Amino acid sequence: MSRALSFAAALILAACATATPPGTTATTATASDPFPTRGDQRSRELFVSYLLGTFESIPQVTTAGGGDSSRVTLRVVPVWTERAGETWLYQEYSIRGQEGGPYLQRLFRVGDTGDGVLLAEYTLPGDGSRYFGAWQDPKSAFAFLDPKSLREIPNCRMTVADQSTIVFAGGTIGKACRAHVPEGAYEVSSLSLSSATLRIWDRGYDAAGKVVWGSAIGPLEMRRMSSRAQ
Repeated sequence: MSRALSFAAALILAACATATPPGTTATTATASDPFPTRGDQRSRELFVSYLLGTFESIPQVTTAGGGDSSRVTLRVVPVWTERAGETWLYQEYSIRGQEGGPYLQRLFRVGDTGDGVLLAEYTLPGDGSRYFGAWQDPKSAFAFLDPKSLREIPNCRMTVADQSTIVFAGGTIGKACRAHVPEGAYEVSSLSLSSATLRIWDRGYDAAGKVVWGSAIGPLEMRRMSSRAQ
């Protein structure tokens, strides 16, 4: 099986992306826990401009002898653009040619820090199928939700550094993230983003250090096909 499809299959078997992970208590973004908006807003704007649109995985050679793995599609769209000073992104991962909707959905808020960009992931309330295809009309799909009522998945924030405005790179910190992994495991996520490519590596480890979720081989490498979701 190709690297990207191995990665996708592992995610499909993982816990639903819209559920609050076992053993954690999601937190609401309130005035007592303000989201960071300090720092250089231009870094956030540039990062978001690179991340919006449609990405497709590129052929990647596996240890089993290679093969075409360019079947994963990622679509990223902005949500609640009318909220001044806030940046929200919705992501859908799907496998081309397979029915049944996306295998992973994520909702992020992007903020500024003193030396880079911060991403916080939030739980999508209710049944994930309600949001299938939300990238086609995010304004209507998310109109019923109040961002203030959403609950952040704790300990899963990603810090991303701007490397000379050409590449952004970063990931989660520590071993406390439980976003999508089986109970008892922890998640580690990293990404590298340019205007044309995206490399994402999500994996979950058990107490013995064995990968039990995501890809043990390497990151999912994707090429940006369009600056708009399509």
